[in-house]
Amino acid sequence: MAELDSTPLYNMSVILRETGLKADTLRAWERRFGVPNPSRTAGGHRQYSKKDIATVQWLLTRQQEGMRISKAVQLLGHLQDQGQDPVAEMLASKQDVQPVIHLGAANQLDDLRDAWVAACLQFDESSAEQVLTQAFALFPVEIICARVLQAGLAQIDELWHQGDGSAPQARYALALALRRVHCLIAAAAPPTRSENILVACPSHEQHTFTPLLLTLLLRRRGLPVTYLGADVPTEQLIEAMSLINPRLTIFSAQQLSTAATLLEAARAFAERDKAVAFSGSVFAQHPQIRERIPGHYLGPNLTTAIETIAGLLQTPLLFDNFTQMRRRADS
Repeated sequence: MAELDSTPLYNMSVILRETGLKADTLRAWERRFGVPNPSRTAGGHRQYSKKDIATVQWLLTRQQEGMRISKAVQLLGHLQDQGQDPVAEMLASKQDVQPVIHLGAANQLDDLRDAWVAACLQFDESSAEQVLTQAFALFPVEIICARVLQAGLAQIDELWHQGDGSAPQARYALALALRRVHCLIAAAAPPTRSENILVACPSHEQHTFTPLLLTLLLRRRGLPVTYLGADVPTEQLIEAMSLINPRLTIFSAQQLSTAATLLEAARAFAERDKAVAFSGSVFAQHPQIRERIPGHYLGPNLTTAIETIAGLLQTPLLFDNFTQMRRRADS
């Protein structure tokens, strides 16, 4: 991993523009915590490096995850004392799509997931939260959501079905994961785009983790997302659609019975000329069902789903394309 450039080249206006931080806040951080620590010109003006800018961005990300700035600075120092460079790691892996994860980082992610799973199985909330705090400090939110939270929950479910875990352990882990994702959604920046997205689970569908993750990742891309949660009757979905007028509605189902209620909702939206996309493990397990849904299948994982949604939103005639799909499903 390349070392960040520490050459002082930029004035305060540059770091404020690149980070969105206010000048008073930046000065307060420098005064109270010594971060960043800019050089001074002969005239006493501050000069910042690329490393300074990246460090501020790293600290802001920790704040968005709910950490106090004093704790974020302490964490940064602790990781650096251990020989890690979380700022450089953040930049190396910060991409809109899933980046290539090298062997060392992959092993570290596996270790973090295993540590989180072990803490959840022991009902050890403090340790589980510490693992997630460290994980989010080292890797982008998208990677941790997929490789630690989502994969960790799947691992705990597998242990349960094999008889090596229990339903209470699985529920406990899910509750911790949902709480963290809700916090990340609450801390997300205001929308910067205009395409309204509606996300919901159809009637009788109780599994909310995947649609909640989609909500988080879409909001992190500046999209205004309305999330309705679990078990939403079709008539309420239609009512929400009339109030929100979404450009795209995303439904999620994890079992055959709720794939049927998703089909009902998708058809109701199609009758009202509204574009639909859908996701869920049931469509990977039973791919033949996809053809019956009048909508766009988002793929088997989060990365594919986000890429598909991005492509759909860039389609000028989204509903014209959707209408052709609906006709194929009805035939």
